[in-house]
Amino acid sequence: MASLPPEITENTPQPIAWAGGDCPLPPQTLVQIQCVFEAEFDHTQPPRRASAWYRRWNRDHGDECGITHYVIVDGGAA
Repeated sequence: MASLPPEITENTPQPIAWAGGDCPLPPQTLVQIQCVFEAEFDHTQPPRRASAWYRRWNRDHGDECGITHYVIVDGGAA
């Protein structure tokens, strides 16, 4: 059996796919995100409030930095 990278465990939440649109979360929710240009999800990134990514949630304008996946971190409250 292959071992998991140290930042990923059996309890690591799976990223939620995001196709663009208004942010689906309350502004204070702590999240990690993956953008269009990233090949895989980085579970080691520091969490930030969902509102910090305001311009990245809506990908309708063709932003290459738009969000493709997100994870709510530790219950999500900041």
